Amino acid sequence: TGLIWVSQGEYVANCTTEKHKGYYFGYFWCWYMFAQVIGNFIGAMIVTKQSGVNLFLIMGSLGLGASMLFCCLKKPTPFPNERKKFEQES
Repeated sequence: TGLIWVSQGEYVANCTTEKHKGYYFGYFWCWYMFAQVIGNFIGAMIVTKQSGVNLFLIMGSLGLGASMLFCCLKKPTPFPNERKKFEQES
């Protein structure tokens, strides 16, 4: 999860303006926490009904599939005016 955390920070910073960054960081945080809840729920359901090996295979497959989705992300186009403004204020 450390790689995802760092990656999302850089990606969101390059995709949005200073005015809207908080919204998009909050949006990511909401989905990130929701995935934790759903993942734990799925894990609990599998463990109570199946063996631990099946849990590893199912969760590993979900993680691999989610990682593959990173290939679908577009390269962000930075906002040059916003970057200049931000650098001048610093």
